[in-house]
Amino acid sequence: MPQKNSLFIYVLMSALVFSACSASKEDQVKSMLGLPQNAGPALDPLVVAEKDPTFANLTAAGLSLSQNKQAEKALAYFKRALEKDPNSGLGQNNVCAEYNGLQQWDAALPYWEKAVALLPDFQLAKNNLNFAKAKKKSQLELIETLKAKSQS
Repeated sequence: MPQKNSLFIYVLMSALVFSACSASKEDQVKSMLGLPQNAGPALDPLVVAEKDPTFANLTAAGLSLSQNKQAEKALAYFKRALEKDPNSGLGQNNVCAEYNGLQQWDAALPYWEKAVALLPDFQLAKNNLNFAKAKKKSQLELIETLKAKSQS
């Protein structure tokens, strides 16, 4: 049950961090959840992660970098977050999502498999796992086709 709660909180916090809602709207949602409200302007997630490298802060930094198309840097933050909580299905999925974005299917697959093992009902991880497997299969088929053409 803690995994489902942490998944909900993670998704909610991600939405708060990346949404275009006003600070007052964000404070209202945080208040409803009993979370601390903003005292001022939002802080840079990278700065927060470096000052307080918790799983949540490192994940937020990774998400921020990923959203800004900095996959390799995002991957580094997601891996650091995973070091804090290696049994986080969400953390496993974040790492493999960045590998997927980098088209490194072989590197992605073990993380997705672990994400699905940790959170069997996590549909996004299942979808990502199937996508990575299909891309890897397609890549291998292309290699075989190219080999066959080069031999003829």
